[in-house]
Amino acid sequence: MTRCVLAIDLGTSGPKVAVVDERGHTLAWASRPVTTTFVGDGGAEQDPNEMWRAVVEAARVALAELTPRPPIVVVAVTSQYMSTIPVAAPWKVLSGLEAIEAATTAAAISSRLTTRTWVRRVPRRIYLALS
Repeated sequence: MTRCVLAIDLGTSGPKVAVVDERGHTLAWASRPVTTTFVGDGGAEQDPNEMWRAVVEAARVALAELTPRPPIVVVAVTSQYMSTIPVAAPWKVLSGLEAIEAATTAAAISSRLTTRTWVRRVPRRIYLALS
C-alpha cells in the first residue's frame, strides 16, 4: 500500500485537509468552515479551538473516504500569515505562555530536523489543487 501525506491548509475560510500519495495524487480531501471576526484595525481573528475542531473533523472525513486507510507517514501543514495552533495531549489547544513555549520548542525542533538526510529528500514545494 502506498504511503501518504496528510496535508493540512489552515486557510482564512477554514482548514482544508487532503490525503496525498507518493506520486502526488490527491486520494481524498475535505474542508470545514470557521468563523472569522474582522477587527477595527483591519485585522482578522479566528478562535483557535474552533480551528482545531475543524482540522480534526476535516481530517476524519478525508480519512474515512479511504478503505483500506493508507499509512500516513507525514503530516504537512501550511497556514495563513503567522498562524500557529499549538496542541498538546490529549488534543488540547494551548494558550498564553503554554502556546509561546510550544511555538519556541517547535521552532527549535524544526531547525534540528532540517539537518537530517531524509528531510533533504522531500520536495521543496508541493502544490495541491483541492477544489
